[in-house]
Amino acid sequence: MIVKFDALINLSDDVDAAWAEVTKVYHSTATEIIGFRKFRKQPWLTDETLQVLEDKSTARKRQDTTERKRLQGVFRAKAKVDRERYYNNLADEVEEGLLRNDRPAICSCTPNEGFLQQHTSHQSEKGWKSLQLP
Repeated sequence: MIVKFDALINLSDDVDAAWAEVTKVYHSTATEIIGFRKFRKQPWLTDETLQVLEDKSTARKRQDTTERKRLQGVFRAKAKVDRERYYNNLADEVEEGLLRNDRPAICSCTPNEGFLQQHTSHQSEKGWKSLQLP
């Protein structure tokens, strides 16, 4: 069995070269075992929509203006649908939590309690009233 850290046994006397070798071994091992994690700024974008965005970027690098503009329109339409679906699902989760009086489920879907207090109201015959949460 080959152990990656065996490379650390034969380090040079030069501190900079040794440090470069150590960091190289640690980074390669971490990348191989742990891998990378993609963080999304917009969690509502689907993989299909992100692929359109990458295609648009490729077209921009090729300086294909007509294809880039076409893909920009496709991206905007898909992103709009994705965002609407995401927020509808989020609202459905909150609504189900309200119906079950499940405060953890409600709070996990909303940014903070102030948001929850502002947006959990309903209209009755006498006007708008806030819902009472447990």
